Amino acid sequence: MVSDNIDEYKIDELNQLEHKADTFGVGTRLITGYQKPALNGVYKINCLNGKPLIKLSDNAAKASLPGKKKLYRFTTNNTYSHDLIQTEGEAAPPEPEAAELRTIRWHSADELQKSDIHQIRSEVFEHKTKLAPALLRFDTDASYRVKISDKLRELQKDLSKIHGL
Repeated sequence: MVSDNIDEYKIDELNQLEHKADTFGVGTRLITGYQKPALNGVYKINCLNGKPLIKLSDNAAKASLPGKKKLYRFTTNNTYSHDLIQTEGEAAPPEPEAAELRTIRWHSADELQKSDIHQIRSEVFEHKTKLAPALLRFDTDASYRVKISDKLRELQKDLSKIHGL
């Protein structure tokens, strides 16, 4: 499967080259007027029937993290310092400043939980006050650290090897 800003011109270009793709993921350029701004995002399935799945790419930044995960946010002096993503089966970090972030809003279409938009807005503004000020400026190269657990990295590597990358 090939994706990433695919349109009829890119498909034609790829068909003139040697490739093994049998599916093209046409999305953003199909559903938007591409001269207009569009949010370029994609939903990646990471688990099916309890089996971890991975999306692979030659660009390592586009490869997904497989399986169900837990996310923890660490706070130092009332400021967020970093996040940690780990597999669902790993033990919680022992540090008391680690707070689990995952909030399940739905399990299936039949189990959609109603959310209070005012409560969510309040929570967003509260979280924003705990970010380092440099992260909120447009004229900065500041970045927020997100760590990946060793076990999750190992799962990613193992699935990459199985599928030949």
